[in-house]
Amino acid sequence: MLALGRDLSYPSILGRMIGVAVTGASSYACGRAASVAPAGALEGVRAQLIAIRAGTPRFAHLLQRERLFQQLFLADPDPRLPEGARTLIADAHAQSRTLFDGLGRALLRANARDRLAARIAAFLDAQRLDWPACAERMEEVTQRFEWNPMVRDSFVPLLRRHRDGLLKIDALVCAASLSLARARTGVLPRDAASACPPIEPEAKCGEQGASQRILEDGEGLRVSVTLSDGSDYTVPLAPIRRGSATVLVGPR
Repeated sequence: MLALGRDLSYPSILGRMIGVAVTGASSYACGRAASVAPAGALEGVRAQLIAIRAGTPRFAHLLQRERLFQQLFLADPDPRLPEGARTLIADAHAQSRTLFDGLGRALLRANARDRLAARIAAFLDAQRLDWPACAERMEEVTQRFEWNPMVRDSFVPLLRRHRDGLLKIDALVCAASLSLARARTGVLPRDAASACPPIEPEAKCGEQGASQRILEDGEGLRVSVTLSDGSDYTVPLAPIRRGSATVLVGPR
């Protein structure tokens, strides 16, 4: 399911919207399943999660694809274009069934194309900032262009869900890593960062990681990460199994 969420995200912003929904719906169940998995299974799970995390498209790439799709929506039919582009343009024209729709599209096209280029360029520039400055900058850009009916939809809520989806995968990877480390040594590392793989150092904005914590309370040992809305996403750690007994070893 998590790999499906990644693969759905490649084509467009709409694909990423579906992809983050799939990730959100399956991540909690994946965490519970991993918490009862044996060490041998966790080895493969950990490697797959790292590959899914690395293969999820950057939000900047999604914005570049969105610009292309919106440019095609404003374009005229051209036989030199690929079949997929011609189909998209034909569908867009078919939706403009009234005289007003066609006239409005013709009048707004030049203005919308320029504004779209400026808006996407500003969004891409914001992607170079760290979190949460990049989200705040994108909010500013959205407000600046909100009047334009061709580009009024906001990408900022999706950016936050995109980041939260990656944070959930990070927590799953970290929980699998900590469970494996404890299974091998019999003790839990003192902090999550010592056992969990680091996020690539050049990652910015929605691709950045967040600090993860090891919690121990009445619910047992868990890895926790704070999401964009301030809520916590937690993943239980798998217990150590020795014969038929289950032993929970806390941090020392």
